[in-house]
This record gives sequence, C-alpha cells and structure tokens, in this order.
Amino acid sequence: MRPLRLLAFRRLCLAVSISFLPALGQAQEDSITRQTQFESPANIGVVRFTDGLLSVDLQEALLGNVLVEIAQQSGLVLTGSSFLTDKVTVKFDQLPLDPALHLILRGQSYGLFSRSVPRSGVDAARVQRELRIFPRHEGPRVEAAPVGSDGERAPLETSNIAALLTVLETSDDSWEKEDAIQALAESGRREIVLPMSHRALADEDQGVRLTAVYALATIGGIEAVQALTLALEDDDDGVRKQAVVALGNIGGEEAIELLWFEWARDWSQSVRDTAAMELERLGVRVH
Repeated sequence: MRPLRLLAFRRLCLAVSISFLPALGQAQEDSITRQTQFESPANIGVVRFTDGLLSVDLQEALLGNVLVEIAQQSGLVLTGSSFLTDKVTVKFDQLPLDPALHLILRGQSYGLFSRSVPRSGVDAARVQRELRIFPRHEGPRVEAAPVGSDGERAPLETSNIAALLTVLETSDDSWEKEDAIQALAESGRREIVLPMSHRALADEDQGVRLTAVYALATIGGIEAVQALTLALEDDDDGVRKQAVVALGNIGGEEAIELLWFEWARDWSQSVRDTAAMELERLGVRVH
C-alpha cells in the first residue's frame, strides 16, 4: 500500500452550471412521512417497511421493481432506476434504510440524499430523501447523448457542455450543481468529468461531493480511481463510504489497494465495514 497517494492529487478548477430542474410536487412531499406497514406483491417477494426499518426476502427479483416498491412504501423519491434489469437475491430483517439499500444495491452506483423541503404554511421544513441510481461503468464507456424524435442519438452539443460548464463556480444552488455534474457524467466526456469532479469534491455541500463520487464511478478507469482518493479524505463518513462503494464498482488493482487502506485505517466502523464488503465482492478475503 502507498498511503502517500492520498495526498498526491491536486484539486483542479472548472466552473459548472445547469438550469434548475422543476421542484418536486406536493404529492411527493406528502408521501415522505409515511411510516405505515406495507407488504409487497408476491411476484416481487417480501418487501416490508415498518417504522423506518426495511425487511426483505427476495429471490431473483427484478431490481427496478424492488426499488419502486421500496420507494412507494418508504416515501423515497426515486430517480434513474428505469434501466435496472439486474435481479437480486437477498434476505434481511428490520434494517435502517441506508445499510439496507447498500445490501440491495451492491454493484450499483447510487446516492441517497437528504433534503430540507419547506412546507406551505408551516415553519419547520420536512426532510425528503432521494435515491438516485447512476449508470454502472462496464468496460469502455459509449458516449451518451440526447435521443431525438427519430430515436437516433445525437452527440451532446459543445454549446450545451459550455452551458453546463458555466456555473459550479457561480451558482449557490447545490441542486443545480448536482444536476450539472450528473449531466456531464452521462455525457461520457472524461476530459471534462475528471477535472470537474476534482473541483466538486472540494464543494462545501455534501450532496455535491456525493454526486462527484458517482460521476467518477460512472466514467470508471484508473483516473477515476485516483480522483476518488480525494473523497477518501473527506470529513463526512457518508462521502467516504460512497467513495468506497465507487471503488468497488470500478474494481482493479489500484481500487483494491485503496479499499485495503480504508478497511485498515478509517475511523468510521461503517466505512470499514463497507470496505470489507467491497473487497469480498471483488474476491479478496479480509478475515
């Protein structure tokens, strides 16, 4: 292991912006507070959310359907799950949502965000949780682009990229920054995503830093692994944990080396446990 690698990468600077996405509807807000017990249809398996704890018993269940069911029961806002065709077999009882989703989504790039959402006529905001699923990197990435009315993909216009690369520096809205990072990651433009992620990993907002981690997991490759060393030095254990998941998704010798380092030295038990799980998933025994 070469721990000095964790200090070897300089933060690069780029500016990013994006137009703000429409706010979520009141109906979505109202669904978030549900704590009622539910049980899923038999064709999925058992998915039961009770008092903030999730229990599942799944056998070769379609992952996308499972996530929709969890979102309906828990009030999660779910984005980016439509492309999930993997099947999942897992069983556990009464876990909090964060570790439960980690067990269900092993091998996927995802983010679990918490937002404070104002309520009309109420002083106190409510906490809204959003689960974002990001495309998993598998081998060389094919450049993504918008689909036109004829069904053909057109390349992402340089002018659109320039528009995205106008605000990370000037926008005070973390949601705008996150959406910009995600759009750039989905463009597949490594020469843009890598330096942009370095800048985003230094942002004061946790959600922006998390989205940068998922952008790096999306593009993959050794440069992304090296950039993730910045996230492994983050003060927030949630960011470090998701950087560990990203390293597990990317894989390779360099990623395994960093996972070993996190398993051995991180002060957070949750991060160390996640590193151990990712190492074992990559075929490395840690006990």
